[in-house]
Amino acid sequence: MDSILGYQAFCYAILKKLLKRIAGCVSAIKNAGISVPKSHIKYCNFQRERALSAVMELLNSANPPDAFFSVNDRGAIEIIKLLEERGLKVPEQIGVAGFGNEPMSSYIFPSLTTIVQHPFNLGELAAEIIIQEITAEVPVKIQNHIINPELIVRKSTLRQGT
Repeated sequence: MDSILGYQAFCYAILKKLLKRIAGCVSAIKNAGISVPKSHIKYCNFQRERALSAVMELLNSANPPDAFFSVNDRGAIEIIKLLEERGLKVPEQIGVAGFGNEPMSSYIFPSLTTIVQHPFNLGELAAEIIIQEITAEVPVKIQNHIINPELIVRKSTLRQGT
């Protein structure tokens, strides 16, 4: 079995509305040769207590994950805090990553690995499409646009020896 940044058993604290984001993550992890048990995917709907309860449930399970991914940085930071309160060391024992590259993600300790979604580029593209739609004399064809995210690896996933 391969690993990503030295971790093999992932868990997701996720929002149902973000299933495509998670599907992409699961696909990338599977492409790295790591299986993702369905029991490690938790739907928390941005509810802090629900997410932390899911983390505790997974930590107490027979097959606990060695890494957590949250659909937002705030949730990932909450997971780090909970893990540390339980005496678990991030990243030595458990890795944590988030999504959004919030300013606080680089200031906490350990600094949070995150995925940046380039919101400025997204907004710029949206404005261009709206202007094009408004100024077009004929209906504009529906188009798909992909703005590639960027992984920012920080200390929360940097195990020694990986």
